[in-house]
Amino acid sequence: MSGGGVTLKHRTKPPPLRRDQALFLDFDGTLVEIARAPSLVRVPAELPQLLGELADWLGGAVAVVSGRPLDELARMIDPFVGPVAGQHGLERRYCDGSVTRCPVSPKLAEIRSVLAKFAARYDGVVLEEKGGSVALHYRQAPTARESCETLIRRLALESDGAFEALDGKMVTELRPRSGGKGRAITEFLAEAPFRGRVPVFIGDDTTDEDGFAAVNQLGGISIHVGGGTTIARHNLATVGDVWAWLARGSPNKSRGHKARDWCSEQRIGQTATATGREQGVAQQASDRHRPDPARHRRDRASDGEHGIKINVADDAAAAVR
Repeated sequence: MSGGGVTLKHRTKPPPLRRDQALFLDFDGTLVEIARAPSLVRVPAELPQLLGELADWLGGAVAVVSGRPLDELARMIDPFVGPVAGQHGLERRYCDGSVTRCPVSPKLAEIRSVLAKFAARYDGVVLEEKGGSVALHYRQAPTARESCETLIRRLALESDGAFEALDGKMVTELRPRSGGKGRAITEFLAEAPFRGRVPVFIGDDTTDEDGFAAVNQLGGISIHVGGGTTIARHNLATVGDVWAWLARGSPNKSRGHKARDWCSEQRIGQTATATGREQGVAQQASDRHRPDPARHRRDRASDGEHGIKINVADDAAAAVR
């Protein structure tokens, strides 16, 4: 995290959105509540309409900037057809509907193979294949965090600089170095209708920090959702509070308040579910992660065929030592 972190007590509520600003929004944890797996996220019906109203009010200068694949994100916010950046900026949809995508590294196929075998060994670890990047989600297997992060970091080191490791909330990701939300925001700001406007970026995770850094450097408004240390200068406590803040800039102010109540209900339900699930995980952790020596020998042979230096079996065994 560059520039030094700011704790929650030193951050202030953001000022109201102004019509001369450009608005950039993270998705998971900012516009929607985080779910147990990416595919389980529930999107409020009001979201596309709210985004459209904000875009009208800001002259089209509204973009969603997410780690999700662009096509998946576009479906989730349809019928909003404004600018979108997917995979931390590796994919971009412009105001005219045109799309650009960064080339996929030839190293990614081998990396996917290693991660797929690793995820298959852990109940609750989910491999997300995004196209140009990959991620391991361990929200349903929190005891696997260290093993997931270690493997991702080793693969990044062995990619000869092609990829970098990126940790988020219960997820660790391998992303091409050409990506980054800060870069995506900066590139949007060089184009109409964002050009000449003061940037505002709202996000909730460590994966948003480079976006906050870019906005701070440009004299914009950086807003972090939730607690923790961040370089963002302002804070909103929950997804519901984000909706309420956004609704101030929308002609239909009731839309944001209704969605805030809906988000609050989702958070309560997810908290209760998570509590029960974590208790189960703690009780079954030793059984879930007990290594199978025979399977480990097969994995070593398979990895050698692919030319991968990582020994996935050794990582799995290390998790229980």
